[in-house]
Amino acid sequence: MRALYDADVLGLNPTPTPRAQVYCYEDSKLLKVFQAIVRALYDADVLGEDTIIWWAKKGAHPKGRNVFQRDMEPFIKWLEEAEAEGDEEEDEE
Repeated sequence: MRALYDADVLGLNPTPTPRAQVYCYEDSKLLKVFQAIVRALYDADVLGEDTIIWWAKKGAHPKGRNVFQRDMEPFIKWLEEAEAEGDEEEDEE
């Protein structure tokens, strides 16, 4: 698990999620919990919604891309909807 906590994954690099994706893809135990890992890092304010949405649209690594994007789809949709609602609220102010 050490590799998940390096500077890249902690958001000090704009592309942390692909590295975590590859790490989880290579360990079958982690493959099933990738979404939970990303969600926990989001909840802890380690990964921002922009980084996660970027990963979903452009940054997913080819290793396991379809599996991870399918598993992450509900969370990504929720993030996009929350971001759109936030933008609408800012426009109203």
